[in-house]
Amino acid sequence: MGNAFWLPWEPGVITFLQNWVPPILEKFLELITFLGDEYAIILIIGFLYWGYKKDLGRKIGLYFIGSLMTTVTLGNIVMRRRPYFDHEEIRCLKPRSSKGDPYDMAIQGFSFPSGHASNSASTYGALGFIVKNKAFKVVLFLIPVLIGLSRVVLGNHYPTDILAGWAISALMVLVISCIKNQYIAYLIIVVIGIVGCFFSKSADFFSSFGIALGCIAGFIFEEKLVRFKNTKNVLFMILRTLGGLIIFIIVDKILEIPFSKDFLSAATGLSFMVRTIRYTIACFAVIGAYPMLFRVIDKKLKRRNRKKRSNNS
Repeated sequence: MGNAFWLPWEPGVITFLQNWVPPILEKFLELITFLGDEYAIILIIGFLYWGYKKDLGRKIGLYFIGSLMTTVTLGNIVMRRRPYFDHEEIRCLKPRSSKGDPYDMAIQGFSFPSGHASNSASTYGALGFIVKNKAFKVVLFLIPVLIGLSRVVLGNHYPTDILAGWAISALMVLVISCIKNQYIAYLIIVVIGIVGCFFSKSADFFSSFGIALGCIAGFIFEEKLVRFKNTKNVLFMILRTLGGLIIFIIVDKILEIPFSKDFLSAATGLSFMVRTIRYTIACFAVIGAYPMLFRVIDKKLKRRNRKKRSNNS
């Protein structure tokens, strides 16, 4: 399953890096690569959206799901095998998913383009162009570079996978930035996902499609019916973010209960459909429904403050 192709110099670069990097640095790169995972990106976007600046969080979220859907769709069309599948000298130091066989392509996904590279560039890289603090800019631009390096060293990607992920992310950020009507951007992302359904054979595509659908539905629901306000209290920002993470995990786990582990890990059409629905509901719950709690809590805090003022007077 899949297509094996690479440039002549790529396997040598990967083996050189794996032999050169000491074990302690491997652990550091494993930590760095987590920053490009969908869950880490969603956490960053959640902090921006729920706590800091809702409009900025929505903008970065749109960049992320646009790049995500383009990357996973193209990956399932090209179907490039991961480097360690075809080169014995290349070790898989950390598989894409720890829940299945490292050589199960339906679970581990495809190599080209790199989702981690795309995710990190569309999130950290885009934020790097927005923030004004020079130190933050340097850090935000450096993170995608380190994530890209980590994916090569860990044996998950060829260097051209990383370059393609960065390029796709830059293209999608540019396209979405030029679209004035956000609903057109939503439509484009959904169409990309629908097209991908006809080609996709990996679990990561259907997880990503569910994330995209849930985020889009949540953004629309919040904008039309919720309209929560951000907080200037840093502690409340953190609590909102942690609350969103906990709710996402709980909802996802509840939705897993009716199904066996074998069914959820199976590479079947029905299993993929359930996966998409699961992630759609979980993302909608935290993006659209969860912020309704903010309004309730804000009203209670305002009432409490009024009572304190009246008592003091």
